[in-house]
Amino acid sequence: MSENDKITVKGIDRQRAVLAYDCVTEVDEQSNGKKKKEYKSYIKKMPSLIKTNGLGQTLAFYLSKAARKDNAYTFVFDHIEKYLKEMKLLGQDDKEMIKFIIEQNSADYRYITTEILAFLNWVKRFADGRIEGEDQE
Repeated sequence: MSENDKITVKGIDRQRAVLAYDCVTEVDEQSNGKKKKEYKSYIKKMPSLIKTNGLGQTLAFYLSKAARKDNAYTFVFDHIEKYLKEMKLLGQDDKEMIKFIIEQNSADYRYITTEILAFLNWVKRFADGRIEGEDQE
């Protein structure tokens, strides 16, 4: 294995950061002020919801809110799915992210939860830096 082929913790974290930056940039460029603030708020609240209620329940809640389409919840849900696909935790053809996640064994479920929390940490940082104004309550 060459030096470039090695997967490092720094490399994985860099991938998270790049994708998080792209996701926040997408929201910043394609949304109005209210939707941006809502996105920032939902991203900030999501880690505590995951820790309190579990990943499956939190994603189900966000999915129910995203069902109305074209709202900030849709961005959040889509960005989580994009991250899982980018990190090869979810196949490109897997249509139902939540079903895939809740069917995992306990160890894989915890690993996916940890990965999503690490990604959300980067998204939260970039949202704080790129999206102006106070969080939407």
